[in-house]
Amino acid sequence: MKILIADDLPVNIAAAKEAAAKLAGEHTILYAASAEEAIRAINTAFEAGDFFDLVITDLKMEELESGLDVVETAFFCLTTSYVVTGQDPTTGSHGHGATTTVRPMNVAITGKKREVNVWDQIFQIVFSDHSQNHTRMALDRYRRFGKRITDQNSVEAYLSSFGRQKKHTCAYTENSRPFCAICGHMLGGF
Repeated sequence: MKILIADDLPVNIAAAKEAAAKLAGEHTILYAASAEEAIRAINTAFEAGDFFDLVITDLKMEELESGLDVVETAFFCLTTSYVVTGQDPTTGSHGHGATTTVRPMNVAITGKKREVNVWDQIFQIVFSDHSQNHTRMALDRYRRFGKRITDQNSVEAYLSSFGRQKKHTCAYTENSRPFCAICGHMLGGF
């Protein structure tokens, strides 16, 4: 499996590399030190027809939610993603606390990403989910055609599972009531 791990903290990348070394060469793992670098790597691999099978990204890198930009690019390029963050999923507060959360499943792991044992658990959770992930299965079918996903509604629905809010305000037209004309979300009050 070809995997990309994106995190802007060298100590986290070092821990990920140490944990990945235990995987006994089963996977090709590349690392990116920023969201920008990860996005470039994903696009370059896609254009070459050498897709990443999996992307694991930090949430907060250059900006508060740069990791979701990585997830969005990966989805457009037919790759399943996971966000690994110190952000508390219940409060949304950032600043690494006592746990690391794997999204979109919102599985909490005790410890921080600078710890090798946390990466051991991240790999176990992600690999287990990835093997039975329905989004991955659908993206694999798209890969046969080598085309990017261009439907913004699909992308926004996927990103909402990671906690990103819609980039538009839901609205309706006479023909779309009671659903949003942009994303199909059901609007209340009708």
